[in-house]
Amino acid sequence: MILFHAFKHHLHTIVAWLDEHRYQWNIDVKLQIMSFGNSQLDFYMGNLSVQDIKGEVLKRLEEENIAEKKDYESWVNDNGGYRTVMLSDGSEWTLRYVIQADYVHIHPARYAKHTIRVKANALKTCVCFLLLNKEAIVFSNEMINYYRGRFLQLPPVNLNETHAEMEAVYKMLIAASRPVDNL
Repeated sequence: MILFHAFKHHLHTIVAWLDEHRYQWNIDVKLQIMSFGNSQLDFYMGNLSVQDIKGEVLKRLEEENIAEKKDYESWVNDNGGYRTVMLSDGSEWTLRYVIQADYVHIHPARYAKHTIRVKANALKTCVCFLLLNKEAIVFSNEMINYYRGRFLQLPPVNLNETHAEMEAVYKMLIAASRPVDNL
């Protein structure tokens, strides 16, 4: 019933994936990283698990007396094609209708609590760097452009121009990689 691209929108899903695939590079790993797309995406950094998120969304739908696909489609379409719900941690989630069997498509709302908006290529670069880099903790222009070109076929960047965003994504992923209780 629920379609949620956790790898694309859930920080702890990516961190777990990094742990599982550390130092691996193959077509499946590359395709997974490339699934971030080419524009911007909203990224949930809160402590709710994927199951918690799905469960709370389903509970909200029950509260709205939405039990069937046609009811959900009408409910969403009556509001311009989407609805936004707030979950227990104060995060907001956008719900859309898709024709597939998993018709409740959810993703973090833009600029909501526990959510950041990131450029997909910055996220791809940082995930690739953390996945494959065995030594460096701080990255340089040369190192970032090596990973972008060699593994992601992305054009080089001038880190001086994109440093703030790249560093923010990198720090977020590093911070999330540290063991934290109750996650």
